[in-house]
Amino acid sequence: MATAPSTKISVVIPTFNRRVLLRELLASLLRQSFPSAAIEIIVIDDGSTDGTRAMVEEMAGSAPCAMRIHLQDHQGQAAARNHGVARATGEIIAFIDSDCTAHPDWLQNAVRRLGPDTAFVSGSVHDKPGQPVTFFSLRHGAPGYEFPTYPTCNVLYRKDKFLAYGGFDPAKVLPVGPGGAKKGCEDADLAWKMKRAGEEHRFAGDAIVYHEVVTFSPLGWVLEGRRLWILAFDLKHVPEVGRMGFLHWGVFTTRHGPFRLLFAAGVLAGAALHPLWFALAAPYLLLALRALKDDFVRPGRVHRGLVKLVLGAGRYLVELGAMLYGSVRFRCLVLP
Repeated sequence: MATAPSTKISVVIPTFNRRVLLRELLASLLRQSFPSAAIEIIVIDDGSTDGTRAMVEEMAGSAPCAMRIHLQDHQGQAAARNHGVARATGEIIAFIDSDCTAHPDWLQNAVRRLGPDTAFVSGSVHDKPGQPVTFFSLRHGAPGYEFPTYPTCNVLYRKDKFLAYGGFDPAKVLPVGPGGAKKGCEDADLAWKMKRAGEEHRFAGDAIVYHEVVTFSPLGWVLEGRRLWILAFDLKHVPEVGRMGFLHWGVFTTRHGPFRLLFAAGVLAGAALHPLWFALAAPYLLLALRALKDDFVRPGRVHRGLVKLVLGAGRYLVELGAMLYGSVRFRCLVLP
């Protein structure tokens, strides 16, 4: 028996200095096919300085559903989501990120999968349509796939279950970049606590959220890999994620990981010991050339392929250094 359409849903959105993207999200939530009278939208502003509060209050004035914003000091996304749940009046909590938008049937389709004994439902994440995607883009989409971290950009929890398991643990989030940017495993941690305890969960592939595609400069794309040390922290606390297909051969985040490791060993040994060691890099270079074949077979684009090949190798070495650091720091081996 599915949850009735009259069930009240509280949509909780943490945000920090994303006024323009947040406006897009709120506009998509106001177009939901789920009854507006059964929706409340709660924005938790985590210390924004870009006019977020004024924008939300302006939209709330003409919204067909309840919409309000609450402020907190910059404490991170886990604390912001917990704050939102504490303010929520709905029996179902729907989490979405402020750099996403929702399909008009997002809530309707997710609630349809929420049975009376279901603790949480996760949905499908797609790239935002119409956004350009380049070699230097960071994509979050995994259409139709139940991702084992159960990311908070698209998940619904029963409020009573959420509170019974303690909500999101702020200790499972760490600063990973400039400006206090934080990442962690608070989403996977909560979901897997429930799964270990035998709670029922379901996946709704037609409950679709669209995620922003971030495109970096070439140098920014290479250096973005520095943040990946956090993966060792995540997998140490939620090892089930690795066993659910996130890791290959128990330690690699990509299926070509062994070839990439040989590449790094060949480059380092060739530079430090003898040029013959560079031969170890050959398998990975062949795979990279195959992936970039369109650039190498089209006239006038060979130079693009060479640039991508060099930058791709550079990013891999950055990722390897970051993951080795994380592996040592958290005593959990993870390699790119």
